[in-house]
Amino acid sequence: MSNTNNPVQLFSELLGGPLGELISSVGQGVGDAQAALDQGALQQTLDIYDISKDEDRSTEELNLVNLIREMGYQPTFYSIPETEVEAQISLSLDLKSEQSTPTAGYTLSKYKVNATPLNAGNMNRYGIQADAMAKLKFKIVPVPPPPGSADLRLVPDFDHWNAETKEMIQRLGFIYELRAEDDTLITDEEGLDDYIVLEQTPTAGTISKTGNLLVLKIAEEQVG
Repeated sequence: MSNTNNPVQLFSELLGGPLGELISSVGQGVGDAQAALDQGALQQTLDIYDISKDEDRSTEELNLVNLIREMGYQPTFYSIPETEVEAQISLSLDLKSEQSTPTAGYTLSKYKVNATPLNAGNMNRYGIQADAMAKLKFKIVPVPPPPGSADLRLVPDFDHWNAETKEMIQRLGFIYELRAEDDTLITDEEGLDDYIVLEQTPTAGTISKTGNLLVLKIAEEQVG
């Protein structure tokens, strides 16, 4: 018997998925696209303001990056405030499926509505003439970066306390405390040079803001 004489089998072959799943998949795709846009802008911000990378930059590149920092430049963040999708679909009832029990006093439809995106293949094969149009709108427009994003810094891994470490902390815009192995606060830094850093808070790789406190616990004895 031909498939066209069996509506259940015909709908099964054409079935793309429940209408709700089709719509939600569009929403998930938009969300993934927005996450990719955000990740790109955040990565550009870190590339500019991550001072720990300065030692790997050429002199010319470092001069350019410092100029960009002094200008207060911030990469552009983009958002997708609207989504517009135009798709031609075939709507059908799933005669074999039933919805769940009534929820919150409302009775749900007994059968599921399925949607199949139309293409030349299944339109020619099944002679489909009816169609439904689903329209959603999307635009991509630039928006200002989140407030305070220019103040974010990646905390480097400080393995030694010396003049270079102190200079880097100051360039990053952090304030700092030095502590001994027994966690007592060191108030006199005179003569402290080239000591091993045993512990740091926040830890290396953490994102912190300028003006935040950086605590370094150093060894009792000087290196060498």
